[in-house]
Amino acid sequence: MTGTIFQVADTSSAAPDLGAGTSFLRIAGQAQGFEWPILAILLFGVFLLATWVIRQLLDRRSSRALVEESWGIADDDTAGLIRLLEQNANPDNLSGRVGVSLLSVWRTEGGAVALNYELAAVLSGVEASYKRVQRMVTFLSAAAGGIGLLGTLVGIYVLFSSGSRSPQIIFAGIALAVVSTLLGIVVSIILELLESITYAWVSRYLERVKEWGAMIRFRLMNVSPPTNLELHERDTSASLG
Repeated sequence: MTGTIFQVADTSSAAPDLGAGTSFLRIAGQAQGFEWPILAILLFGVFLLATWVIRQLLDRRSSRALVEESWGIADDDTAGLIRLLEQNANPDNLSGRVGVSLLSVWRTEGGAVALNYELAAVLSGVEASYKRVQRMVTFLSAAAGGIGLLGTLVGIYVLFSSGSRSPQIIFAGIALAVVSTLLGIVVSIILELLESITYAWVSRYLERVKEWGAMIRFRLMNVSPPTNLELHERDTSASLG
């Protein structure tokens, strides 16, 4: 990259016209190579966020039937709710994991505190997973700004170290400094904006799952968990049937 910069600084060709008809790629090309790592950072950050959003959309789709059907069960039909949770014990979606976890804790411990803790633990696992993506995107945003600043410093160095008053050399240094900084700032803003939108969407989704889990917890707390003998008899009859 440095060799390319000095090559541009030593050229005697006329400075490119930045008038009408200038495309984004022509402007970005004035960063003399610094545009590629900045654009790569943008693509990687968008890929991380898009992957997370798609995964949550698939999760939401796979758990939709369970959530909608459970809301439609009558308040006095807790046994029907339990059967529904057992039939939809799917660890591949968040609602299925919440239902199975709450059902398991209800059968073994049955206390309100234990159910609250289990619900919070399942949701906090998802939040921790997203926060890892969030930290990565934040780092990429800062890295884009840092590379833009590095281009600024290199452009200033080219401008003053050449010792020339040639307009072409002066233009090359100024263009490198300005365009690299501009690209870094724009990419940083885009990543921060997309991350904020994704975080708001994830927060709303987790809030809905938390509300649904609270409903399941409340329904389970209103009935006594089965004894070990009852569970054994039920498993035996199910295996014989």
